[in-house]
Amino acid sequence: MARNHLSVVIPCKDEEFFLPRLLDALGAQREISRIEYVCAISPDTTDGTEAIARRYGCRVVNGGRPATARNNGAQAATYDTILFIDADTYPEHDLFLSRALAEFRDRELHVAGTLLSPDYRGNGVKRLFYSGLYRFLRYEFTRRQDTANPVMQSAMFFDREAFFDLGRFKEGIFREDSEIAARAVSSEFGYRFGIIRNSGFLRNSVRRFEGKPVRTLVKVGYLNAKAELFGYEALEDTIDSYLNGEL
Repeated sequence: MARNHLSVVIPCKDEEFFLPRLLDALGAQREISRIEYVCAISPDTTDGTEAIARRYGCRVVNGGRPATARNNGAQAATYDTILFIDADTYPEHDLFLSRALAEFRDRELHVAGTLLSPDYRGNGVKRLFYSGLYRFLRYEFTRRQDTANPVMQSAMFFDREAFFDLGRFKEGIFREDSEIAARAVSSEFGYRFGIIRNSGFLRNSVRRFEGKPVRTLVKVGYLNAKAELFGYEALEDTIDSYLNGEL
């Protein structure tokens, strides 16, 4: 296995603003032998996302909702380690990937989440809010990594063989990223999960909170509570209502 080879799968829908920043940041990563990029582009995309992806040399496949896009992208990936990363997320420095891959392999992980920080440049109350929210997320990700119910989102490393053995992301649900992590550590599979801690943070857009932050928090809180109380089975067919701003 080539230790510094990585497939990067990026779900995309109308990402012409964010995608170049992510691809530039990934292209600037040091101490990585090879990176291949797979952009899974939604058929509902109306902007120049596909043209940008092709200009950067990405392989382009059909996308859709996040889980569908990730699954389709993984099918096209060729390296033994896959990073699924959202288009509005990017590494904060140029050694993130090499350090993350080293930790992923040194800890012999099969699935790993990453730590996020808010990509918000404003001041005042919003800055404090986002800082506190992401600090809480980092705490939760780390606290739950050794439990039967780990959580992760936005950027995830997978051993390719383990990913397909797990049956890929469950489509149609909110929190499909955490659901596959919980499935990975279950007694049925027994894969090793962890949160990558030594590589630094990934900067993550706060765009879903802009405009209607209270409504978004209520919506996310409600869906998370359903998952915690009743399991991921309670989230069947919830991804459309989440993405469309419904409860």
